Amino acid sequence: MKRKILDTLRLIWKINFLEQLLVKMTTNKSFGSPVTKLPPNHYQFKKGSVRKVVRDGINYTLDISDIVDWYIYFGFKELSREALYDLIQEGQTVIDIGANVGDVTLHAAQIVGKNGEIHAFEPDPTNYKRLTANLNLNTFNNIRKNQVGLGHETGTFKIANIDSGNQGMNRIIQGKPTNLNTHEINVITLDSYALENRLEKIDLIKIDVEGFEYNVLKGSTAVINNFHPTFFIELDDDNLLEQGSSARKLIQFLVEKNYRIFHAENHKEVSVETDFQHCHFDILAKYISE
Repeated sequence: MKRKILDTLRLIWKINFLEQLLVKMTTNKSFGSPVTKLPPNHYQFKKGSVRKVVRDGINYTLDISDIVDWYIYFGFKELSREALYDLIQEGQTVIDIGANVGDVTLHAAQIVGKNGEIHAFEPDPTNYKRLTANLNLNTFNNIRKNQVGLGHETGTFKIANIDSGNQGMNRIIQGKPTNLNTHEINVITLDSYALENRLEKIDLIKIDVEGFEYNVLKGSTAVINNFHPTFFIELDDDNLLEQGSSARKLIQFLVEKNYRIFHAENHKEVSVETDFQHCHFDILAKYISE
């Protein structure tokens, strides 16, 4: 009942000039602060509620009925995303695995500049189309987009639409029938991609693939051994368990590769002894020289 009342009150901000005023109020505000609770929620906008905007000097076409686009549109900031951008430096080679609509890809391209390069991977056909549209609105020449997934082996997998209001939740479904809407996608390993494209360095890898993160790491052994990249990874134990792995297993893998792992927001060290039950947070992992 409380949510229904608040949602009704939020509808006033859908009036065009008030919406524009609200955007100015919410831009660069930390999500969860009082002013960020004013906008109508993404599910209060009809599908196809398109907005063309510029954020941080980057052009977007956004459908704010989707939560990711809604988040970008209202300009919310979050500590973990800022922590990711702080890791990226001019001239680096960055791998964006799970690029979605291109927010990280575009920001990373802006930071690394003309001497750096971004390799973006988005296998979901809907998200890839939206990624392409946003890239085409900008003039970056240092982005290579790939409509393919990354994992532990080369093959064909099914990706399922979990929530129509959050295309970022689309994920690979393995070994079980489902009533969800699915598409077949191709998956390769990062090792094979790096070899085929003769990558000479990889500085940072961001992975957000809704539970397939451990499989991505297993397919990146040569890259890890050769380049020792920094990792920024979404850690969700429930999603990882669905894919036959776990948060602890992922952390153990990185530890065995001589990485130290930290919570992206509070910077506390993460180890195999950490309580991962139902966890959902981003980690950054840095290689320790032997």
